[in-house]
Amino acid sequence: PIVFEGETHGPGNWGGIVILGNAPTNRSASGTSTSELGDLVYGGTNTADNSRVMQYVVIKDSGFKYNPEKEFNGLSLFGVGSGTTISNIFITDGADDGVEFFGGNVNADHLVVIGVGDDSIDWTEGWQGTASYIYAARKKEYFNAAEPGNRGIEADTQDTDPNTTFGNGASNPNLTNVTLIGNVKGSESQGMKLRAGTQGKFNNVVLANFATGL
Repeated sequence: PIVFEGETHGPGNWGGIVILGNAPTNRSASGTSTSELGDLVYGGTNTADNSRVMQYVVIKDSGFKYNPEKEFNGLSLFGVGSGTTISNIFITDGADDGVEFFGGNVNADHLVVIGVGDDSIDWTEGWQGTASYIYAARKKEYFNAAEPGNRGIEADTQDTDPNTTFGNGASNPNLTNVTLIGNVKGSESQGMKLRAGTQGKFNNVVLANFATGL
């Protein structure tokens, strides 16, 4: 695999991987917005936009926080289209989220997220792709850390307007074959938190060791 890692090992040692595409988000009528990471324009109208291939990749030690409001994820997908290949990605020992989808129509498969400081999988801004074969778990040695990890999935349509009709409209992904193993000691130990108007289809899901499942 291709390996991205910090100079020293541990959560937040470096930023993370950020991909910005031209597929719609629901932030504006034009389908475009400005990324919270790097302040760059992303999104558009091309649901089949192709940001090329990310396959057989390991991401370690990610999640650097460069101000109190902005923290990198392992893999951030901003307005990425369905022409893009995201497959066989392993994210471990990161701060903040493992994978976050900001709108777009990208499909992802074979995602493994181990020991991140916040949510394993996160989406917002009208993501309407698919994700299949996901395994996410907490690390026991992180249970008492400053960021022990909380939700397996945190899902939103959009943080400012859950009823938006811009871009793709509501988030509505299709998730299949998902295993989420939690940290029951966490302050927000939740297997899946679906909020802010998100929709979705969820098939063959296992939730274990969370204080709250769904």
